[in-house]
Formats: sequence, structure tokens, C-alpha cells
Amino acid sequence: MRTILSLCAALAALTLLAGCGGKSVVGKWDVSMSSTDPQMSAGLAQMGTMKEALEFKEDDTYAMTTLGMTDQGTYKVEGDKVTLTSNQGGEPKTFDMAADGDTLTATEGQITINVTRSAAAE
Repeated sequence: MRTILSLCAALAALTLLAGCGGKSVVGKWDVSMSSTDPQMSAGLAQMGTMKEALEFKEDDTYAMTTLGMTDQGTYKVEGDKVTLTSNQGGEPKTFDMAADGDTLTATEGQITINVTRSAAAE
């Protein structure tokens, strides 16, 4: 009887998690940037050849390489928002998650940061 109750509790927990629609961001993501300012957009295009990547790890930490620099910190997923807090300090950066769970977007001034789940990681 105790085993049956344990299995029912585990099944109920899994059903609850699935119903919440919790989106996992764990894995590798590709980073790109764009701008509404034509001059800034041209500069970003020239830098576009640099490898820009973001990896979310299962222990709620991340490592991001953009513009040749690496940043590490922690992240938190709340609904359709993903917030990154850098170990280097500064204000946390919040990204909006698209309904498909495969795209994150943040805007800072005239720069938009787009992060898409890496096809190579699937």
C-alpha cells in the first residue's frame, strides 16, 4: 500500500510539473545582436563573425561569450522570463521567452539581444 501511495504521489508531482508548462533552458544557445540605429547595426554586423554563445547549466549557472568576452553567473526562470545575474556585478538582465521556449529576447537601449536554442545541442 505504501508503494502505491508513493507512486501516486510521484505521478501527481510529474503531472503538476507538466501542467505548469515549465520550460527548461538548460543547454547551448546562440547569441546575436541587432540595432535600430543604422550605424550601430553596421558595427554589430562587422563583429558578427565572432563566436557568440550562451550555455545554461542544470545547477542554475550560465556561461556566455559575447564580443570575445566570457561572463558567468546565475539564472532564474520565472514564467516566460529568464533573468541572468552576472558574477561580475551590475544589474540583472531579463530576457522574454517566446512561447515555443526556443527564443529569448532582451532590449537594452537601441540594441536587441536575440538568443536561440542551438540546433547542434538538440
